[in-house]
Amino acid sequence: MLVPLYAKDFSLDTKNPLSQYFLFKMESNKAFNLFFRKMLFVRGIMFAFPGKTGMAENPFDEEFIIDLAEPKSVGRYEIIRELGQGGTGMVYLGRDRYIKRYVAIKMSLPNSDKSRERFFQEAESAGRLNHSNIVAIYDADVYKDFCYLTLEYVDGATLKKFCNRDTLLPLKRVVEITLDACNGLDYAHKRGVIHKDIKPSNIILNEREGSVKITDFGIAQIAGKTAEMGVFGTPSYMSPEQAEDRVVGSETDIFSLGCVLYELLTGKKAFSGNNHFSIMYKIINDEPESILKIRPELPEILDRITRKALAKDITERYQTCMAFADDL
Repeated sequence: MLVPLYAKDFSLDTKNPLSQYFLFKMESNKAFNLFFRKMLFVRGIMFAFPGKTGMAENPFDEEFIIDLAEPKSVGRYEIIRELGQGGTGMVYLGRDRYIKRYVAIKMSLPNSDKSRERFFQEAESAGRLNHSNIVAIYDADVYKDFCYLTLEYVDGATLKKFCNRDTLLPLKRVVEITLDACNGLDYAHKRGVIHKDIKPSNIILNEREGSVKITDFGIAQIAGKTAEMGVFGTPSYMSPEQAEDRVVGSETDIFSLGCVLYELLTGKKAFSGNNHFSIMYKIINDEPESILKIRPELPEILDRITRKALAKDITERYQTCMAFADDL
């Protein structure tokens, strides 16, 4: 069940069957209860059961709360400020005390050995990659209940900022960004790493250098390792084979990058819907609206390129990121 952990306010509709099931899990499963309340607490949200009075129970010991409220350091890294938060934890700006380098520190609270292993998989997958268009991994360790990764700090916004009609980038810049992403993904694919979660918020535009950096290899697939069963990724950017939980190859990243290109060009998602199921149905069965219907002034060649990247049949899709880049 998907829960909006990033929300500033958390509330439940007790008449909703999913909410009723969630409350049942919270009351009957102590491990789930503690994990969920910790996840809310690190976002400044205290959870109490609907209709019950009194203060919500604190999921952490007092010393841990003090450390987490204003963390001063993690290992060898000085914490400077919070950069953001996502579905699994917090990201901080830090500074390496020894080599005087600014870093991004990604902290997560795994609820099982499997989720801990999945978190450190990002260090294993991205850690073997050294490319100018991929965020570098420097370190991985444990801090109290948390796991953390230390990554290259990129000063800039993600591409999500440029996916609205009123913030679209110039056409030439969109093509340059997509070429950079193709280069980074091609490098990863040749080294046996498939990202599996390419989307605007996982591509950062480096304001100082003007290039892009791919980040978050948390669900990446590594050659030689058994792929984890289950549908992982972000629905609007999944390939058809990913949505159907079939075996995926590098073509899945090409499809996802096609979705990103579509959105950068139009300010609209190629596949949208009221819920994840309707989105995945469209990905598997429907063709997206032509970019020329949304922006008639775009070159026709870009419509053909986007359609090929978004081909549902893998054999009709670009077979490599370099083939995608060549057409661009």
